[in-house]
Amino acid sequence: MNVGTVAVGAGVVALGVGILYGAKRLLPRTEMPDEIATYVRLLTALFAGVVITLGLLVTLFGFFGA
Repeated sequence: MNVGTVAVGAGVVALGVGILYGAKRLLPRTEMPDEIATYVRLLTALFAGVVITLGLLVTLFGFFGA
């Protein structure tokens, strides 16, 4: 078990959750057409999902990797 890798992975997961939380708070306040807002929400969710997935993979690698 590599504690540094686990800590980095947990930090990346927290970053992804923070992105989702920030987008939920900030995006409704912006003035943009509904179609563009839908695409921005989708891209934000995809980006945050990738970040969270990478963080989980790094954490698992820290627990079970070499």
